[in-house]
Amino acid sequence: ADLASMSEPDVMAVVGASNAAEIATSDVAVSFATNADVKAYARRMVQEHQAMQKQADQLATRLNVTPGTPARARE
Repeated sequence: ADLASMSEPDVMAVVGASNAAEIATSDVAVSFATNADVKAYARRMVQEHQAMQKQADQLATRLNVTPGTPARARE
């Protein structure tokens, strides 16, 4: 999807879906990786994407924007 032509709720949905995917895949790496550096990197990705999502949620609240549907976010 072209972000420039998307509504604010759809953009917020894309941000949320992206952060959720990064957190989920990083959680898998934390659980299954055997290399300590990979585990550390995955933990950092979880922390950073959780922080980014918190910021996105705060922005959405401040702008009074409710994220769109997840289906639109996957386009």
